[in-house]
Amino acid sequence: MKQFVFILFLCTFISTESFAQNNTFNKRIFDADEVVWFGIDFSKVQLIGSEGFTNPQDIKERFFKSWNKLINHESDKYNFQETYGFTTVHRDTATADARNKLPDYEKLVSESKRQELSKKDAIEICKAYKSEVHQAGLGLVYIVDDFNKKTKSAEIWVVFFDLATHDIVMAKEYETEAGGFGLRNYWARTFYELQNISKKEYKKSLKKFKKRKK
Repeated sequence: MKQFVFILFLCTFISTESFAQNNTFNKRIFDADEVVWFGIDFSKVQLIGSEGFTNPQDIKERFFKSWNKLINHESDKYNFQETYGFTTVHRDTATADARNKLPDYEKLVSESKRQELSKKDAIEICKAYKSEVHQAGLGLVYIVDDFNKKTKSAEIWVVFFDLATHDIVMAKEYETEAGGFGLRNYWARTFYELQNISKKEYKKSLKKFKKRKK
């Protein structure tokens, strides 16, 4: 009986440790000098509040791509090197652009949230992300759960994964505030806020990691 309890405790401990690692910045991210940025995935997004999304077809066909372009073109503002401590960021948003054509624009908008995008869902989406050029190392994708006009916020998954194995290095969902003039800038603010929050968490986790190494 004691042996069974010990094994059960050990399994629970390992499971908890694994879950905790996947929800926090960790050694694999700290040790990486490079990352492949795959872009923003809107394939499962829910747009909540019809008053804020009057033309869902235009959002799908124009704005999904526009938000990805903005992140790439304004790299000083959306700075992955500064946010996550990388020296080099390779950009490959082709898969995201292709996946962002998947949603049915007639079903994008609702007055309330239909369902949560779970961690399991986010991990499954990540399996589609591959690079023809970079086949090893670390990949990063932002997966948007929802843009919510009623709460003026977004829920976005940040997922780091191993390019060779697609094992998840970190998967964590954040809620961030929207704001600004015009549809593009209003929701782009959520990604800017996401990076600010991520940067603080990254630095805090890195500090703890360095202390443990001493």
